Amino acid sequence: MISFVKKIIPILFIASCAHIDYASLPKAATTLIRGAEDITITNEYFNQQDYSFLKLRRGRSGTSIFVLSTITPNGDYVWVSSDLEKLITRNGKVIKLYSDSTINFRVVDFKNHVLMNGSSSYFLELEKPHALLSQSVVITHISEDSVSWLGQSIKADLFGESTETQKLTWKFTNLYWVVEGKVIKTEQRVHPNLPKLTIEYYYK
Repeated sequence: MISFVKKIIPILFIASCAHIDYASLPKAATTLIRGAEDITITNEYFNQQDYSFLKLRRGRSGTSIFVLSTITPNGDYVWVSSDLEKLITRNGKVIKLYSDSTINFRVVDFKNHVLMNGSSSYFLELEKPHALLSQSVVITHISEDSVSWLGQSIKADLFGESTETQKLTWKFTNLYWVVEGKVIKTEQRVHPNLPKLTIEYYYK
């Protein structure tokens, strides 16, 4: 197993994971990257950063870096970009997005996100246009898969989250690449009017 695993603390119990004071976020996030078409995160790039961060790619529209701002008592991770867009994840799943320039949403009545075979349901609240949608999900372990991470090809467990939206023709499958119980990459649909989000997680 490659050395990055030693730098990732299990998500539900993380306490010392490096995150930045909110007042310092704009400067720190800007020094990472802003609106690039894409970027490869190398070991050198990772080692130069002081804080945990994620790389977010929205369809083909470009890449942004979000810095870890806060870890809430219930294990939610709050990530903030250089323009103060805020992304909240729980065990790798995006559950909230706040921005003045992007369509916002939040997952309601979402207790946890456990990547193991099983089913659950929750509500998705959209802001533009406003709607409250019921979604049912089935999580399955698909296979072992190779994933590129920090310039290396590593083995991961690939999970699929098949999602069906009630009263709306919107079905999709989110993907999660997991190493030793930790999500390192994911591809997710979060809003019917937004492109797929591809996220890579890097913990300090």
